[in-house]
Formats: sequence, structure tokens, C-alpha cells
Amino acid sequence: MVQPWVVALVAIAIGQLAATVLLYHWLGDGTSESSEPVAAPEAIPGDATDGVVVCPRCGTPNAPGFRFCRDCIAELPGWNVRSRGGGGPDAGGVG
Repeated sequence: MVQPWVVALVAIAIGQLAATVLLYHWLGDGTSESSEPVAAPEAIPGDATDGVVVCPRCGTPNAPGFRFCRDCIAELPGWNVRSRGGGGPDAGGVG
């Protein structure tokens, strides 16, 4: 007879494998396998059109000053802590 802890361990391993596969598929490489046309990204809310940063992964226009895309959360090019005033753990503050 199989011990209950062995069954639980196998169930956890299968769950982690499934979660890893789903996460890998969700994050992917930004390419779409479907042949359907992709809708144009929405305009940036407000009047901010100067300095718009286009996401290299999904093509969504993002307002200047943001680190991550508002649609796919990919890191945007040209962003770094030093040019934006810092505040992270490497900025030399307490913490």
C-alpha cells in the first residue's frame, strides 16, 4: 500500500509542473501563434504624447516615466533607477 505522504508529494509535484507550464505559456516570448489580426493598442489616456515609449513586446504605447508596459508588464527600454530618481534597494537608502 502506498503511503499517504507519497501521494501528497506526487500531487504537489504535478501541481507545480502544471503551474510552471502555464506560467511559461502565459509569459512566452511575446509572439502569437494565432493567425487572427491583433487589434491596435489603445491610446494613452490624457494629453501625454511627448516621450511616448512603445513596448517592444506588444507594441502598446506607454506614457513616459513608467518602468513596465501597462498591457503586458514587460520592462520598457530606456528605464533605469538612476535617471528616474532612484528609490530602490540599491539607491543607498535605509532598508
